[in-house]
Amino acid sequence: MTKKIIIGEDLYSAIQEDAVPFEDTPDSVLRKWAFKLGKIDKNTALTKIEPISPEEIFLNGRIRKHYRRYSPPKDAVKITQRKVIPYIIISLRKLKGAAPKKQVEEEVYALLNETFEHPWYHENVSWGTPRWKHFISWAKQIAVNKGLIVPGEKSERGVWKLTELGKSPMAFKE
Repeated sequence: MTKKIIIGEDLYSAIQEDAVPFEDTPDSVLRKWAFKLGKIDKNTALTKIEPISPEEIFLNGRIRKHYRRYSPPKDAVKITQRKVIPYIIISLRKLKGAAPKKQVEEEVYALLNETFEHPWYHENVSWGTPRWKHFISWAKQIAVNKGLIVPGEKSERGVWKLTELGKSPMAFKE
């Protein structure tokens, strides 16, 4: 695991003096110093830590890799999160205006089965969540922002509930 540290200019200059150009990183120089001081063994000193690439981000205390494929492959049907909103509204209406998240996800998946059955939608995108569930969650958040679904802090835990606007025929027609 990598950690980010802040060092002073004087220490950075010392690291630069001991570094082999195009070979050493600040980490490798610090490892050499720690080995010379007897703080780490030779195998640990020779361990290379790859620098963080631009595709990695710091997220909730963990380094996470961005997934490179943001759009579906050519053989998959593309659907945006905004286009998932009507299916959430239809599902909630079918479930009498409120239902647990899992039940809503199952209903939306059934409605969009032909789209979501492609393997790309089953790839895990964040914290082990399949892309299709991620799409539904973001679509729900957009619907909350539009006033169609009650915000989480104003409803029962884990229950998605339509607002009066979401229940009205003006929101989305089935």
